[in-house]
Amino acid sequence: MKGMWVFRYHALSNRGFDLHKLTAILLVLIALLIPVGARAVRPQSDAGTHSARKIEITDRDLFATKGWNSTQVCVLGFRLGMSRAEATKNAYGHRLRLVAHDDWISPRCSERCVVCDAKGICPGIALSFSSDNRVSGIHVQRIPEDAAPIVRRAAIVRKFRGRTYSLFNRYSNDLRLGLVGLEDSKDEGVYKYLRYGLTIFVSANPHGPECTSDLTVTFTAPESPCRK
Repeated sequence: MKGMWVFRYHALSNRGFDLHKLTAILLVLIALLIPVGARAVRPQSDAGTHSARKIEITDRDLFATKGWNSTQVCVLGFRLGMSRAEATKNAYGHRLRLVAHDDWISPRCSERCVVCDAKGICPGIALSFSSDNRVSGIHVQRIPEDAAPIVRRAAIVRKFRGRTYSLFNRYSNDLRLGLVGLEDSKDEGVYKYLRYGLTIFVSANPHGPECTSDLTVTFTAPESPCRK
């Protein structure tokens, strides 16, 4: 390549080209080519990948994270879209298993599965599966106040942090509004946030304060609030 440039340089000079002008032209061409090469090897910014980062809510405070949605959420390693085989493997990795939601009717875990240990103690996680055997919903339940102490100690919500811990363990309507704002729709204690892929189910405790309400938070695929 270098020899070709030298050959053309001498050939043009023999035809009466001004060497100074030719040198200037070559320098301009080189200056134009260098930025192109620099752009080609420049590492991509991670600004566009922020939304794809997973948030394990036993390690990070979900409700203190900006711009999140349900596709980022992991609960003890369970995430939306994972296959049944992956979910089963993940459960075994935590010494847990998937059992039927209504095992007194059907022993086989199919559309709805509860995550429990070998002794039948369940920390408050359930999974919904789609027709193609992928996780379509993650349900996190606050263990009731009157549950056995051994069950309460195993509760997954005890592992949450910051604002996420507060939502589950010190629930109030004002706290919900402060953390996730006004819902897109509600119906008798069911608050839906389509853009987050979040649904909050609240059943008030008639014999106790608001913070002791039965509470389940479900993560499903996010939707546009304007979707018809």
